[in-house]
Amino acid sequence: MYNGDWVDEFIKIKAYEWITGFICGFVSITFNHGVNNACEMALISRRDKRRQGMRWLTRGTDLDGNTANTVQTELIFFTDIEGKEYIFSHVQLRGSIPYIWNQDPDMKWEPKCTIHPSDKLNVDMMAKNFADIKKSYPNACLINLIDKKKTQKEIGMAFEKYHNEVGDPNIKLVWFDFHA
Repeated sequence: MYNGDWVDEFIKIKAYEWITGFICGFVSITFNHGVNNACEMALISRRDKRRQGMRWLTRGTDLDGNTANTVQTELIFFTDIEGKEYIFSHVQLRGSIPYIWNQDPDMKWEPKCTIHPSDKLNVDMMAKNFADIKKSYPNACLINLIDKKKTQKEIGMAFEKYHNEVGDPNIKLVWFDFHA
């Protein structure tokens, strides 16, 4: 619950009638009728409350392994084919690259990046982030969408290096340079 911190005292005293949970996100549910069947689709995006911030000001992880600006998006697809019901779901997490780094905004197109100098600390933060992801998703594929040029390349190379050092076989990494 996005407002969990603010309603914590109400939960402790069991004053549930005073609690209204909410998400910071987006919900859309649509119904489509095709020639042979109908389907319903729901798209739900929920922003994680643990490390929020503006894009250029909040990057990487905190010391608990929580990545900046993480959003979970789920697409749920429901259809009936020849009297049999099918439900499909696809979940995607989007967040900052999971180690300690920042990119202070300036007047340049691509601000300079600073990666924390301790490889051990960065590997530990990435391992914490992976452990958190695996609580809900035992097998995951990380897709790195940044460029392989200049500052972006530096961030991506460190991502690949720390991912390899964590060495978790259930968390795959694919560097997909969509600019190429």
